[in-house]
Amino acid sequence: MTAKLLTRLIIIGVVVGTLAIIAAGLLRPAGSSTLLDEQENSSQVGSKVGAMAPNFTLPMLNGQKVSLSDYRGKPVLLNFWSTDCASCLIEMPDLQRVYSSQQAIQKHFVVLGIEQVADPSAPELLRSKGITYPILVDDRLTVGDLYHVSGIPTSFVLDHQGVVRWSMVGPFSPATLQGVLHNLS
Repeated sequence: MTAKLLTRLIIIGVVVGTLAIIAAGLLRPAGSSTLLDEQENSSQVGSKVGAMAPNFTLPMLNGQKVSLSDYRGKPVLLNFWSTDCASCLIEMPDLQRVYSSQQAIQKHFVVLGIEQVADPSAPELLRSKGITYPILVDDRLTVGDLYHVSGIPTSFVLDHQGVVRWSMVGPFSPATLQGVLHNLS
């Protein structure tokens, strides 16, 4: 056997072994979550369900700085979006209706829309859609990175203590959000 052939066989073996390890990790079934797991995770900071949501401070469209910790004691929905995301724009009126209905029945539910790009047309767009919940600007994507946002829209629901209780990549229905909020009560 020549050295060249031996080298090729070693490379092929390494590639096949690496692929096998990756495949095994991807195909492994996710473990079921228990209340104990969630209690243990809530002492950890992260974006996974059961973890304490990472705190952040961002400017609102008017420049005023807002921190997530300002809303401790209230359930919070973080909704990552941008003006060039069609699904985000379709989802916004539904999100506004849920927000308004929660405000009308004296629930202290907070929605924080987190715009991923500082688009100068955003204020007019929001006005035209009747959006009244706070919009924060994450133009450097620091909070998006902190929450491991891989696509938009992405949403996280946090309970009164700031623990992540639900997350969703992609648009969701108002009924889904109402169900999540009902389960927080």
